[in-house]
Amino acid sequence: MGGLVWYWRSLEFNSQDWDLKWDGPSWRKKLFTTDAIRFDTNDFTTNGQDHSRAGVAYYLVGRANGLGIRESFAMDIAATLAWEYLIEFKELVSLNDLVINSMSGPAVGEPLLQVGRFFRRGRPTLINRTLAAVFSPFEELTAWLDDRPWPGDDQTDAMGFSVERGHQFKAFVNGRTVNFGPGAARNDVTLGIDMEVMMQHEYGRPGRWAGWIRAAEFSRMATSFTFGQGARWVGTIFRTQTTLVGHYRQDIGPDGATGRSRYGHGLLWGGGSGFEYQTRTLAGENDRLCVVGVFGPQMDLTLYRGDLSFRFEIAGYADFAMVDSHALGSDRPADPTLPLTGVLRAQGYYYGYGATGFTRARLNLSWWTVSVEVKAHHFSSFDQYSRVDSPLDAGLKDLTDDRLFALATLGVHPWNRSLGLAAFVEGVGRRGTLGAASRSSREVSIGVEALIAY
Repeated sequence: MGGLVWYWRSLEFNSQDWDLKWDGPSWRKKLFTTDAIRFDTNDFTTNGQDHSRAGVAYYLVGRANGLGIRESFAMDIAATLAWEYLIEFKELVSLNDLVINSMSGPAVGEPLLQVGRFFRRGRPTLINRTLAAVFSPFEELTAWLDDRPWPGDDQTDAMGFSVERGHQFKAFVNGRTVNFGPGAARNDVTLGIDMEVMMQHEYGRPGRWAGWIRAAEFSRMATSFTFGQGARWVGTIFRTQTTLVGHYRQDIGPDGATGRSRYGHGLLWGGGSGFEYQTRTLAGENDRLCVVGVFGPQMDLTLYRGDLSFRFEIAGYADFAMVDSHALGSDRPADPTLPLTGVLRAQGYYYGYGATGFTRARLNLSWWTVSVEVKAHHFSSFDQYSRVDSPLDAGLKDLTDDRLFALATLGVHPWNRSLGLAAFVEGVGRRGTLGAASRSSREVSIGVEALIAY
């Protein structure tokens, strides 16, 4: 209802997309042809941030009211179609909204739900209740309205958190020096959290078993905000990852030498999805990226050897994306003057398809942690289905973009294994092409980090 009120109160903004009427020809075009299905020309924040939030809300309402993943996904799709065809009856059907709204439900909503459910598995402390409400607000609200009892019945630690469900939580603040190339450097400060849950019962605890896991029981959500000199905002990252189908095998026993530490392994293989929304101010331009990892294979292996543990992950996804063209850089600014034709001319980014590859390795030994994380993207532009086919967009086709992110971290946790310090090196490589022309750049950061890990 709130979205409906906003839509009809914001006519100056929304009426730019009005190409149809409530009449026979418009409905025939919309219902019985594909001529009315097009990529829209809305701004990056609206399409990447606002529409993904709407899809997550649709999905989480279903999950909070007892629906499963498939039923909630169907509800998300139905709500999206109703919005596109009924609320926005004067507009062409937005192809990008259909993808972003529907796929963000399970890709983003399910990791948030699973993190919230982790806290609900513990004791009903103020911390657990607050965090459950933050990450899974609709489930907490419906539980309160229905007067449901607190579901936590797991064994808990001194903080009241479940010890029967695996988790890795981190809150951090870091400072870094960023080098964009000769004569281009700055100092940044980043604050963020990284929340990962393995909701499979008895994950990582001594025991031997194998079987198919419930969907989304391995999920991760991370977000961070970066500021430059003068507290100027220069970047945001929000990313999720979840396993939608998977088989897990675990064989862990006590260390033969001590009889206390763990010795064995855990192996997950399956398929899942992910989501990433990233904005970054570079030396002289912006770099924006919104990626829906529709589906792809995942593997997660953990080895336990006494005080040493080693975890290795690898995943790949087929993607739908919204991308700032690195080939154009700041040379071709957005031109939102009417008529609005293609999104690249109007807003400065393009719609693309492609793939993402991701791998992460983490070694823990007593107080020390070493981790390496690498992610690679490749995207090609959709050159059809623009809102209006126009010669104004003739030079804005046949684009590709590649991004390579790499992060290496060395951390130490001498204070109760929770408080820690880390040093890191991060590199980002960017390459874009427009026809035969190409452009590349790099970004290298060196910094230190204070963190709380649990």
